[in-house]
Amino acid sequence: MKNKSLYKFVLLPILYLSISISSFGQQVSKSKASFLYKKSPIDGVIKCATAENEERLQIKNSNRMNNTQFEKWIAPIIEAQKQKNLNSKTEATTYTIPVVIHIIHNGDAINTRSSHTSENISDAQAASQITVLNQDFRRMTGTRGYGTTGYKRGVDCQINFVLAQQDPFGVFTTGIEHLNMLETDWTTAKIEEILKPDTQWDPNRYLNIWTVKFSSATNLLGYAQFPSNSNLGGLYTNGGDANTDGVVINYITFGSRAENDGSFELNKNYNLGRTTTHEVGHYLGLRHIWGDDDLCTGNNSDSGDYASDTPDSTAPNYSCEIAANCIGFDMIENYMDYSTDSCMDTFTAEQKTRMQTIM
Repeated sequence: MKNKSLYKFVLLPILYLSISISSFGQQVSKSKASFLYKKSPIDGVIKCATAENEERLQIKNSNRMNNTQFEKWIAPIIEAQKQKNLNSKTEATTYTIPVVIHIIHNGDAINTRSSHTSENISDAQAASQITVLNQDFRRMTGTRGYGTTGYKRGVDCQINFVLAQQDPFGVFTTGIEHLNMLETDWTTAKIEEILKPDTQWDPNRYLNIWTVKFSSATNLLGYAQFPSNSNLGGLYTNGGDANTDGVVINYITFGSRAENDGSFELNKNYNLGRTTTHEVGHYLGLRHIWGDDDLCTGNNSDSGDYASDTPDSTAPNYSCEIAANCIGFDMIENYMDYSTDSCMDTFTAEQKTRMQTIM
């Protein structure tokens, strides 16, 4: 199996990912946001704000591709990737992505086994999330990431995550940094305008993840962004979006109770690290399982989430109860639904192809 590590080929995966919502030549008319945050009817949390964040970026940058333009552009590339996979005599490439975790706090001490009530989470809690990402994206046997429920369509996506070993200046690092930003809590506006630009490591070399305490009014678990700048011909750079690239996660949903050494501060309902798996799925080009269009066409290959092996749906699911919101049962076990952490265990072959294509 080939293993293309980003330590040697640091630009390969994320360079191509950087096209993902850049612009075609034409201008796109965008006026006001239409997305409304979807709150869980069970506990009132907002599980993900990626779609809303993307619409904000499209309104901000008129040269940024809208969703339809992006899907039209990427569809033939995905088909080419499928044919390449079918005709290839070698195994698919396995990618390794260096990760930096920025733990944002307000001067509180780092959580320990004897005191763990603050947003300054322990390194053990942060590192446990890398374990979960690898279990989920590699579908590791004997872990919660090995999909065996529902449709039984889980696959190994052949994407690894490792904590960065060098910072942007070549200095040794653990890949985890604790930053006192002198803020009690964070709105998405402050995160985008202040936090990310001031603390981000080079997005062409690292996946940046921030753990924060969201403002109580936000009640959000996490969100992600596709990188926007590209050197590929035919696509404009739209400036300003690259410095906000990355994933933001509520500190109490980051990491897994399965790795808890006693220092973890985790939400009782979202404590297996699947919020981050979901958001990194967005970062790698995946859409919500219902596609955010709330339409029942019965064909997800040209609507919905553009993955033909995920059943079409019209709405997210907020629990592990089997539901049928379109034709047949929803794939509630898919990481890109809003189901609770305990039943998430699946990325499908079509979702894998999409992520491999983006890479």
